[in-house]
Amino acid sequence: MVLKMANKRVRVPNFSSEEETLLVSLVEDYKNIIECKKTGNSTWQEKKLAWEAIENKFNSQNNKSIRRYGTN
Repeated sequence: MVLKMANKRVRVPNFSSEEETLLVSLVEDYKNIIECKKTGNSTWQEKKLAWEAIENKFNSQNNKSIRRYGTN
């Protein structure tokens, strides 16, 4: 049991505190769309567009780190 605990990998945070603050402020702008309880096709499309806008704004304002997805 002790051996398993010693081999546990230490994780780094997914986001820095500055990145978290930026993300929260961007989500606040689209809060009414993201938290909408409707489930129609137009609502899903609106939510998808809102998340894409948040992603684009976040990536354009956040130059500090490069994130790589799907690489090991």
